[in-house]
Amino acid sequence: MALLQQLHKSTFNTHMDGAAMKALLCHTADDISDWEGQDITGPDVKTGYGAVNFEKAAQLIEKDKKETLTIYGFEIDQGETETLYFQTTAVGELLTATLSWYDPPAAFYATNTLVNDLDLRITQENTTYLPWALPTTSQQAVAVLGDNTRDNLEKVVVSEPLGGVYKITISHKGSLQRFNEDGVLENTTQRGVLVVSGPGIFSKSEQELDQLTAVSNFLVAPIPAKETFTVSALNNNIPFKDLTIIGLDGKVVLRKSRNNFSLKSTTFAISVLPTGTYVLGIETETGTNFRQILIAN
Repeated sequence: MALLQQLHKSTFNTHMDGAAMKALLCHTADDISDWEGQDITGPDVKTGYGAVNFEKAAQLIEKDKKETLTIYGFEIDQGETETLYFQTTAVGELLTATLSWYDPPAAFYATNTLVNDLDLRITQENTTYLPWALPTTSQQAVAVLGDNTRDNLEKVVVSEPLGGVYKITISHKGSLQRFNEDGVLENTTQRGVLVVSGPGIFSKSEQELDQLTAVSNFLVAPIPAKETFTVSALNNNIPFKDLTIIGLDGKVVLRKSRNNFSLKSTTFAISVLPTGTYVLGIETETGTNFRQILIAN
C-alpha cells in the first residue's frame, strides 16, 4: 500500500485518504471463488472482496492520470443525488463501480453501526444493477445482490454491458448525520470516493458526454487529451479510415491513415503536439466528421 501511495503522490502530488485506498483495493481485488471446496463467487465473510492485486490498482492510478475521473472524489448534501454517466465502447467487458466513504462513529447502543447509508446503483433504461450485500451476519453467509445497509463500501458489477450509456447514481437513506464535539447529532454532508472501470468514458454530466461523442457515431476520449487519445466507433457499421489533426491555422499537423475503411477503434499518439486547441477529422465512407479537441501535453 505504501508503494501505491508513493505512486499516487508522484502522479498527483497528494496521498489517497483511507476511503480512496479502500475503494481502489476492493475494486481491483481478484475474487476468490473457491474456498475449501465451496463456490463463493462474490464477496463473503471469509475472503472479503478477494486477493489484493496491486498491479491492477497501480494501473487504475495511471489511468486516472489520463482520464481524471477513474477515481472520483465527491461530497453529497442532504437529499442530494450524485449522478454520473458512463458511455461503453465495447460489449461484454465488465463495467465496475466501487463506492467507499468514512462513516461517522455510531452511538454505543446502536443495533446497526452504519450511520450514513449511501446507495450506489447503475441503471440503463429499465434495468437497475445492485451492489453485493450480505443478507445476514452469519459466518456462513454468501453475498447476494441487493440493498447493502451494513457496509460503508458498495460494489456494483455489470458483467455483460450491452453498449450505450449507463447512469451511475449515489444517493442516501434518511439524514446524513454526525456527532459534534458536544456529543449531539447534527446534520452534515458526506464525502466519498467512487472508482469506475470498464471499456468507455466516465463523465459528470450528459452534456459533457454529448460533447465527447459529438462526432457522429464516434467516441473520442479522453478530452482533454494527454500523449494519446482513442477514437472508437459506437456503431460497428460505421468504420473509419483516416484521422487528421488540424491546427487552428488550417494546417494539418498529424495524420493517421489506412488503405481501407476497417478501423473501429484506434489510439492516436499526440505527444509531439504542444498544448492547444485543434480540429480532429474522422474520415468515413460517407464523408469526414470534424470536431474541436483540446490537447494538454
